[in-house]
Amino acid sequence: MLRFTLERLVGMVITMLLVSVMVFLIMELPPGDYADRYAFRKYSGTGVNVTEADIEAIRRDLGLDKPMLLR
Repeated sequence: MLRFTLERLVGMVITMLLVSVMVFLIMELPPGDYADRYAFRKYSGTGVNVTEADIEAIRRDLGLDKPMLLR
């Protein structure tokens, strides 16, 4: 019974790790990054002009300016 439980736990950890990596890679595939989509969604229809400096500030706040392995 203990062996069965340990096998299930190890399988669960591996599955969660693989799913996390897959989701991260899928989020990296589209052109642009999350900061572009976030700024567009937040400010669309409000008449506010979003500058590149605003998007860079969003990237810093969200930690997107760090290398992929550190995120």
